[in-house]
Amino acid sequence: MICSELVVLLSEDDKKILTEKISNNGYDTIDELIKHLQISLNQDMDFTLIDVDTICSFDLCTNYKIFITENEIMTREEIIEKYNLTKFKLEPELLFNHQKIEVIDNDYFIFDKESETRDSNSLYNTKIYIGKERWKDFMITFRFMRSLLFISENRLAITDTEKNKNNEYIDKVIDQVLLNNGSK
Repeated sequence: MICSELVVLLSEDDKKILTEKISNNGYDTIDELIKHLQISLNQDMDFTLIDVDTICSFDLCTNYKIFITENEIMTREEIIEKYNLTKFKLEPELLFNHQKIEVIDNDYFIFDKESETRDSNSLYNTKIYIGKERWKDFMITFRFMRSLLFISENRLAITDTEKNKNNEYIDKVIDQVLLNNGSK
């Protein structure tokens, strides 16, 4: 079975072809999606600049949420683990722009769910999330916190006890930032 709202946009023949492909080969993996992008885009190009056809293809051929940054494509679990989002008490969906597809006169357009102002009858959810401003803001914070950890572990701390104290201090800084941000 195809796990996408966009299946309603396919002809019966295309549904059969896609269902057969998925039955025979399974859903596409992240590695397969990255290879597809590297073939269709210049190797150095920003992944977030993908077109509507690629977004539709990714959504139809995968059965999980995909998070796309300038140079990476990850599953939800991968991004949570890589950037330790649980430490920041964040869900990746809050940092990325959820993509929707709008159909007008057989033309397809991409919209961020966050900027949705269109007729909901022609909008379809995807499983694709693209990192834009909020993601870039998070990465600034992430790099800053990573730098603090590096400094505390490699410059200031001599013993494991001191390393733990510095890490506890950084945890308090993160908690304070989260607390202050939540009170605004």
